[in-house]
Amino acid sequence: HATLILDAPIRIVDNDSANGTWIGDRQLPVGEEITMHTNDPLRIGNVLIVLQTWSTNSRPRRLKTHEYFEARLEEEAMRGARRGDAFGVLFAHVESGATDPLALFSLCLRETDLVAEYAPGQYEILVVDTTPSGEATVISRVETAAIENGLDIRLGAAWFPRDGRDASALMTQARVRADEHAIKPLPS
Repeated sequence: HATLILDAPIRIVDNDSANGTWIGDRQLPVGEEITMHTNDPLRIGNVLIVLQTWSTNSRPRRLKTHEYFEARLEEEAMRGARRGDAFGVLFAHVESGATDPLALFSLCLRETDLVAEYAPGQYEILVVDTTPSGEATVISRVETAAIENGLDIRLGAAWFPRDGRDASALMTQARVRADEHAIKPLPS
């Protein structure tokens, strides 16, 4: 009937089936690889399949308030200055997409990392115990997850102490970088 290709990004090919293969209300062309996204309803004959992500996190991630985030960021900056620890902050502005951003962040961040809502569609992320050399890995995980899950976001990052030594300087740098760095989802 159809071939489901499970490596990233997940794709499906209709193998000239009698009743067709459908994503939502769109029938797939025969023989063409089509990228699937989280929560896409896939219909093969009279069977409905919904692609979902699975997380190994044992407990759901809670979205923190901006005030809580600010306090934690200030504490991390003081701890970093005292002990020489490095950490990062990310600022993500979700412009569009059907995927829940918190679910997406849960897939690519550690349980110890903190996610807060700055404003509707805008998220602050504290990435603790990560050096600037680990920055590319963290950003790549978030970018890849956003692209594969159909989110159109702007993402910026700043690292302590390289990009600033206090909470205000770090968040300003992350926001400026987010304005410069758009991540677009894969075309359907």
